[in-house]
Amino acid sequence: MKGDLGEKGELGSKGPPGLPGLKGEPGPIGPIGMKGAEGPPGLPGLEGPPGPKGTAGSTGPKGETGPMGPPGPSGPPGELPLLPPDILFQRDAPKNFRAKREIRGDNSEGKSRPQKDEEVDLITVYTDIYNIKIELEKMRKPLGTRNSPARTCQDLHFGHPQMTDGFYWIDPNLGVTEDAVKVFCNMTAGGETCVFPDVHASRMPNIPWRKSVEGWYSSLRGGFRMSYDSLGSVQLTFLRLMSREAYQNFTYTCLNSAAWYDTTTASYASAIRLQGDNEEEFSVTNNKPNVIMDGCKSKEPNTESKTILEVRTTKLGQLPIVDFFPSDYGKPRQAFGFEVGPVCFK
Repeated sequence: MKGDLGEKGELGSKGPPGLPGLKGEPGPIGPIGMKGAEGPPGLPGLEGPPGPKGTAGSTGPKGETGPMGPPGPSGPPGELPLLPPDILFQRDAPKNFRAKREIRGDNSEGKSRPQKDEEVDLITVYTDIYNIKIELEKMRKPLGTRNSPARTCQDLHFGHPQMTDGFYWIDPNLGVTEDAVKVFCNMTAGGETCVFPDVHASRMPNIPWRKSVEGWYSSLRGGFRMSYDSLGSVQLTFLRLMSREAYQNFTYTCLNSAAWYDTTTASYASAIRLQGDNEEEFSVTNNKPNVIMDGCKSKEPNTESKTILEVRTTKLGQLPIVDFFPSDYGKPRQAFGFEVGPVCFK
């Protein structure tokens, strides 16, 4: 014993750690744990492609008959027969008259003549009545044609509310139909009568006009006044008398030219002026028109634009527009043109 423990009987010092042992065999599977809490919903996925078209379903049962709709507008009057049936019958069967005359003992040529004259007079009277009735019907409900013009588009709209927008004939002074004029009827707005200016005096493309002396467009070399000869002064006067308001648009097309407001000077110094039929002016300071669009104010170089002004008035003698006074033109790379719209009475 004493020899094994040494002189003092103490244990030996601890040796270095040994090498790791081999991996043991996996242990048995443990019991199933408890279900965890539900996690937050994920982000929606991408939309899938549309599925194939399904088969057509079976036809449903027939629905119940709906209620009767309101009666439609009355149609144009039907034409009356030129002759009443009894007169037509008499003219087609003269033998019956001879038989009746023979029964009455009226065989002489002289006595049969009054019967024929009476028949002719009756035909004439009925024909006259028929023609008068047709003319009265045309006056009461004109059709808007060349031979049956209305006084205004509003009269035509009242007589035939089913009529749509389009060109129709009117005769404001209700004289002979030879002076009837063709106008555009805005039935959607209740029957506005719109008169277009003459084509040759209603528009001009952008042109680099020279500016020697300021003046109205008609005073420029190559300029002119807007005309409405298709209507005529007499018909225009009657149309004004039957209207309560009128309006008209004027479009100024531009290339580096201001028409109303000028952003380069922040002023209206270059604003155009319009002249009405009674020589009254529409400007920034007098009878100011409505500015529908002002695309010319920026004066962008090499960019065409336009400014649209609307004149609306109850002083019907002021319209239509017949001239305008341009201001900002004559410099290099400047050009202007214009287009006059129809004048509409309502």
